[in-house]
Amino acid sequence: MTVTDSRPRAGRGRLGSSSARSTGARRPAAAARTGRSARATRTAPESATRTAIRTAWDSPVTSYYLIGSVSLVLVTLGLVFVLSSSTITSLASQAGPLSGVQSQALYAALFLPFAFGLSHLPLRVLRVLAWPAYLAALGLQLLPILAPGIATTSGGNITGIDLGVIYFQPAEFAKPALALWLGAVLAAKRHQLGQIRHIILPAAGAGGMIAAQLYTHDLGTALVLGALVAGALWVAGLPTRYFGALGLAGVAVVAFMATQGETRMARIMALFSPDSLDDDGLAYQTGHALQALGTGGLSGVGLGGRAPSGSTSRRPTTTSSSPSSARSSGCSARC
Repeated sequence: MTVTDSRPRAGRGRLGSSSARSTGARRPAAAARTGRSARATRTAPESATRTAIRTAWDSPVTSYYLIGSVSLVLVTLGLVFVLSSSTITSLASQAGPLSGVQSQALYAALFLPFAFGLSHLPLRVLRVLAWPAYLAALGLQLLPILAPGIATTSGGNITGIDLGVIYFQPAEFAKPALALWLGAVLAAKRHQLGQIRHIILPAAGAGGMIAAQLYTHDLGTALVLGALVAGALWVAGLPTRYFGALGLAGVAVVAFMATQGETRMARIMALFSPDSLDDDGLAYQTGHALQALGTGGLSGVGLGGRAPSGSTSRRPTTTSSSPSSARSSGCSARC
């Protein structure tokens, strides 16, 4: 029979106990370091308000409500400006103070429900309507070229079409039609916009609409259409390398058109020498705008409370709308 001594040897016992003590001492230190690291990397929880805002911003309907709200604000401001600029003229013609804005408010009341219904149409319906809307708007743009007798002019620009029973501006139909058409075309080509051959169609279509507008010598509306096209291309994801070429082409067209108007170049050069213009000529609008801003101040004098400059303005309901609204609503409302 073999007898085994089960008693621990002196040296082995001391070594085992010291190793256990050192391991036990290391564990609390490691746990402390792990706790400090966890506390350092732990982020504070978001507040309920921030979470609600983030959730609302990431909602798929956020862009819909933003566009709708901005549209309503712009329509409201437009009616306020027309009211402010036409009040004195309406009173001077023995009409009511609201006679000048009633027709504009009627158009807004008619088209707002139409726009609301259009925004709720299925995407497949909008895609089907895109091409007919574009061709119809382009046809209206070409009417002054094909039938000059029905076009109305002012200051060398073709301002609209007068059919006797109705007067309208083709550019107002071109803007939504071009936006709808670009949306449909660019959405279909969104994965091929890096190739030039897929950019030709939207670029040519937009260029044709802008060229028809430039024929009317209305550079301001043409710039609005150009900004619409640039925004659509940017949202669609057009590579940035193409924007340089498009921008240079746009600058060249604007520079050329600036030299074509009878008074356009003189007004541009007047920015560098304001005193060179005749106060009763090209400087008339600029002078009245500065007077309006100076009179209105920050808070304005109230709608209809301005001096009767609208009745003496050459175009009281259009060119004087900015200065008169600045005087009535104040500089803070216009800036």
